Amino acid sequence: MKWDRNLFKDINQVSIPSQNLWLPDVGVMNGKSSADFDFSAGTRSRLKVENGSVTWMHGAILDITCPLDVSFFPFDYQTCYLILTPWNSDIQQLLLVPYQQGSTVDNEFLPNSNVSEWEIQDVKFQQKLYTDDSNSTYQYISIAIHLKRQPLYFIVLVLVPFSMLSVLACLIFTLDDTGDRLSVAVSLVLSMTMYVVIVSSNAPRSMRTLPVLGCLEGLLIYEKDNVVDCSSKDKIALSTIPLNNVI
Repeated sequence: MKWDRNLFKDINQVSIPSQNLWLPDVGVMNGKSSADFDFSAGTRSRLKVENGSVTWMHGAILDITCPLDVSFFPFDYQTCYLILTPWNSDIQQLLLVPYQQGSTVDNEFLPNSNVSEWEIQDVKFQQKLYTDDSNSTYQYISIAIHLKRQPLYFIVLVLVPFSMLSVLACLIFTLDDTGDRLSVAVSLVLSMTMYVVIVSSNAPRSMRTLPVLGCLEGLLIYEKDNVVDCSSKDKIALSTIPLNNVI
């Protein structure tokens, strides 16, 4: 649709309801809850006269599945894929072309990016084709979203206190024999168990790899168990009085 802008007071674009336009049957292939776009989010479209193109600015909140590799948690990087594809239109009927190429990330523009657990590092687009059983060729766009976890929360509230407790556990044997070494060792083990619960509550339940942090915590707790065992043996030995000294 085109018109002579000189005949209409130099108007080169108009805004019309999106319900009056044809909308593509685009959906999310790896969507978790709903695979279709909510087209009601974009209610208006702009129609430009220069080339007759229609610009439809549409926003959506998408819920997708993303496998995580937590081997280096909390200093991990993740890559999530968003796959967009037309459901019924082949490549002869609908061609998907990314509007932008290269890096499209600006974390300063994103709302609440400074308090989010994740930081978007990069977003890359890739066009791919596949053929079904009827030899019809379809297209889909794979959007790779590279994420970086913000580790400050886990450093301040987990790693630093956990390391301090480990140092304190090594200093238990510096206490004299009259001190209650066993109770201090048990208190340290219980405190470290609390931090293990914090880490496990933030880790995904479907993880397929064991985090290095989890292995470290397990080894340190095993060390503290040995400290408790040695402290209890020392206390039993101190409380035992040889019979040959009793006259």
